[in-house]
Amino acid sequence: MAYSRVLIAAFLLVLAACSAPPMGSTSESVFSEPADVTNIDPCFRFGLGILSGFDTPNADTAWEPHDWMLLGIKITHGDKTDVWFVRLTTLPNEMDNNGNELPPQFRNFVAPATMGDVKRGEKFRVPVGRVLVKCYNQHCQLLGTSVRLVPQTPPGESLLTTCMKMESEGTLSAEGNSSTRLGPDVSEGFVGLVSMVSPIGGSGALKPMRETAKSEVVRLPSVLGLLVGGLRFNLSAGVRSSAVIDSAWSTDASLTPRRQIDFPLQIGGQTVLNCRTIVGPADPPYNLTGGILQFEASHPQHPQNQMTVRVLAAKRMHRS
Repeated sequence: MAYSRVLIAAFLLVLAACSAPPMGSTSESVFSEPADVTNIDPCFRFGLGILSGFDTPNADTAWEPHDWMLLGIKITHGDKTDVWFVRLTTLPNEMDNNGNELPPQFRNFVAPATMGDVKRGEKFRVPVGRVLVKCYNQHCQLLGTSVRLVPQTPPGESLLTTCMKMESEGTLSAEGNSSTRLGPDVSEGFVGLVSMVSPIGGSGALKPMRETAKSEVVRLPSVLGLLVGGLRFNLSAGVRSSAVIDSAWSTDASLTPRRQIDFPLQIGGQTVLNCRTIVGPADPPYNLTGGILQFEASHPQHPQNQMTVRVLAAKRMHRS
């Protein structure tokens, strides 16, 4: 199982709630304190020398080169804290021998697991663009660089749109579970988002962060549990709660509306992560994370072992 890619894609797995069975009364969050969306963790302030500021999401434009995003990643385990910074940059299309920009390539993306109406192995053919991934340590020293191909136009709706639709239809309450099965458009949207995040998360530049998270934050499912579950690599996330986030995310740009979602991530019926995420509009440049602004995860058996991923900056460099 590709646990490294599953980990990076985990904050998108709330969409799989539409195919998850009822999980009982689980409205109480494992996170004792509300998510802090107004203050930047002091561990992340040093990284703002790489990139700072926010641009307003632009719904009137599609994929463009020179969109930048900075992520701060912190993993706390025992008495140790590890910090990384990741800069994502969209690149122009490749050039031909005459220096002319080529049209975007098309590529098949494969669903990594059964998600709602989408079956594992199902293919989706979409135009792709290049993303430069740079990983830095806590002192902003470059650790690695990768170039990845990601969908320019993922199919389906964004996570924010899906949550708002579920709330308007009454299938997701402010305090309760979502067990309603939504249509294939939502499932395809989930696959599209995973297809965007998974290539980035699987890049060689992020290997140190992946290995630490896998060993310290993720509870790997037991072989016995998978045998009982029929060895199905079936991802699900039962939504515990969803709430509107009213406090300002930044003073530079209006990143509204926003939702905070609390959910456990399961593989084969076993909880591998307890998660909380804040999601906003997925318009460029925030399409690089599917609209995710902040993601938190804790180990189910050792909740003091936690991971935080936060968008620290997002700019459209040739428009700013």
